[in-house]
Amino acid sequence: MQIDPILISYPPEVLEQLDRLTQLIVEVEPACSILLLGSTTRGELSLRQRSGDAWELFSDYELAVITNRRLSREQRCRLAQQIYQLESQISNPNPLFHIDLLTRERYRLRTLPRIIFTYEMKENALTLYGPDVRRRIPDVTPENLDYSNTHEILYKRLGAIVFHLPRRWIQGTASVSELRVAGYLLCRNALDLTTVFLPAEGILLPSYQARVAHIRNHYRTLSIATTFGPAFPSFLETCLQRRKDLDFTQTEMTSLYTTTLDYLTRGLAALFPLDVTQLNQIPRYSRHVYHEWPISPREWHNLVRLVTRVMTTSGASEAMKWLKRAKKGRLTLGLWQMLESLKSWFTGQPEKAYHTLEQSKLALGMLVTRPTPQLPEAFPERWLTLRLAWAGFWQSYVRLGANEYQERMRNVMEWTHE
Repeated sequence: MQIDPILISYPPEVLEQLDRLTQLIVEVEPACSILLLGSTTRGELSLRQRSGDAWELFSDYELAVITNRRLSREQRCRLAQQIYQLESQISNPNPLFHIDLLTRERYRLRTLPRIIFTYEMKENALTLYGPDVRRRIPDVTPENLDYSNTHEILYKRLGAIVFHLPRRWIQGTASVSELRVAGYLLCRNALDLTTVFLPAEGILLPSYQARVAHIRNHYRTLSIATTFGPAFPSFLETCLQRRKDLDFTQTEMTSLYTTTLDYLTRGLAALFPLDVTQLNQIPRYSRHVYHEWPISPREWHNLVRLVTRVMTTSGASEAMKWLKRAKKGRLTLGLWQMLESLKSWFTGQPEKAYHTLEQSKLALGMLVTRPTPQLPEAFPERWLTLRLAWAGFWQSYVRLGANEYQERMRNVMEWTHE
């Protein structure tokens, strides 16, 4: 494995794991190049030392395997299975760590879409094996950036919070480890507000640290100052520090939750654009903000599969109605309502909590191809049951029906730690 100076700052355990990953990929399938992506390459890997020399990772490992020819389905499945086995061998007690693997033919690097992922891949990727192929990746600028795709980061951050919050934190019985996971989730996902909103200011920066620093130094000149208010830069700096040190012993978690949701709510209102009291109208504006129609062959195939399922169960008329609905807009609204209902519950407004949760269930009912579940009476279990139903739609629509993702999501939602 080639070792970049950035990696030297990490514990030896991290380097050993990355080396094992690299060797496994090379042994299983011939690769032209292996690129390390994500927070690890930015020096922003979130990890903490446990007893002895063991380290607990909160961030994931993301890798791109660049091949000279297209891998068959069997080859990709074999590689994914080997990666999953290695992931399970890495002793890590929290549910957030996993290994993401992207395979791409070398000749197709030039056709990567102009999205934030492509920009960060070119700017940040580290070569673990083979030649540095980043020169083949197209340049992404504020002028050619796909802004609809960038906007979709926001509903994905809502989903990450909804699906990953520890169940016992929802129930009010969280352990110290579960509180740490909840705090990390809130801070990490809040930081992506910088990813969504800075490009529209003409600013593309490759790391959270650089984005937060730019906001701190230039906030008065940015239009987002009106959206987020004077305390936003300080909040982001706190999130950046907590993401790094993972120390939430002095953090009032309900306050962190409500503040994070407040900024996400302001961000949604600014994107659509709506007043924060009018977010129930998000689906009406969805096609102006998101890619409501597929932009890749895999997405088209998945849409056909889902429409066929609706047609089989409810008939052609209902299938056409479902096809025309603003699915990403309703998904955004429903996830936001999930988080709003939890906020109301935490802040002593049970009637509002139940009402908002019922609204989220109605949003889900407009999307799923099967009846929504009966919900228990007690609020925490009611919320958790609806979360599971939303996860089913997320897996089938956003994750294109990937079974391995469904299993991992369920494991995260059921996770507890003593």
